[in-house]
Amino acid sequence: MPSAAPVSRSVPLWFPKAPPLAAPQAEVIRVVTVDELFRAVEHIGAGGTILLGEGHYKLPQAIILQEKKNIIIRSAAGDPTKVTLSGKGWDSEAKGDDILRIARCEGVTIADLTFADCRSYGIKVEAENAPKDICIYNCRFRNIGVRAIKGSAGQDPNVRAVRGSIRYCHFENTKVPPDHWLFGGDYIAAIDMMALEDWTFSDNVFRNIKGRNGGGRAAIFIWVRSRRVVVERNFIINCDRGWPSAIPVSPQQMSLESGSSTFATASSATTSLQVGRTAESSCGMPSMSRSTIILFGDPIRTGAAASASGPGPLTRTS
Repeated sequence: MPSAAPVSRSVPLWFPKAPPLAAPQAEVIRVVTVDELFRAVEHIGAGGTILLGEGHYKLPQAIILQEKKNIIIRSAAGDPTKVTLSGKGWDSEAKGDDILRIARCEGVTIADLTFADCRSYGIKVEAENAPKDICIYNCRFRNIGVRAIKGSAGQDPNVRAVRGSIRYCHFENTKVPPDHWLFGGDYIAAIDMMALEDWTFSDNVFRNIKGRNGGGRAAIFIWVRSRRVVVERNFIINCDRGWPSAIPVSPQQMSLESGSSTFATASSATTSLQVGRTAESSCGMPSMSRSTIILFGDPIRTGAAASASGPGPLTRTS
């Protein structure tokens, strides 16, 4: 069974932990098998909760949430290490190997689960279908081949994913892509989302999100028609890029401003980020970043990519 992403010893003890969710109050469907899970998703009504029993749920296809309102899918134990949802595998080469897709829904909470070992997306939020009030809470993502969380967008400039949050989640890879993947193995990121409005990304941990050649995409990458997005209190460790706010920049172009306190190092030639109190991206996205910590060093080493010998001196602006 794939284990949950380990909480790195590099994350300090004072880093925020997820408060437990309240007990469900309305309809509750308990599941312990993959078949039961798919049936529960099909039949859950408004206000209901699906509680997953401990174990590994290896999915033959993506779970698709469509026309759901005010539902919660979470582990019964309230512990993401106890329940793992996986796809066909990092190495499967299976096209469209996603674990969960959220389409035209309102009020969906995904909590206390681990998403691991799929070729494409762990969770896909489809902004082209105008979802609202999407919360991803206290989940873990490990070895997701393209994007742990992907936010797609359509052609209509007025349609967005409105109100949402990704909080208290952990993202970690223990592998780097092979060189035959897109962009020579560099097309990989933790969060890559478009067409957002009123979203918050806070209290998350990102570790070892790296491309094969040191050109992996960002830990948090928000772009294309996104507005009123807050990025705060995230811990980013040894990722090729931290939070570029749409277009990655070189270390020489780095801009750092403090909201409360912002920390960063740029010891690796492959790193690039832009962090600031307010940052206007070239895609027209007003954003805010506060108290985000970014560290580079101790990379996953492969024959093709070994970019930094260790963390550089910590720089603080306050």
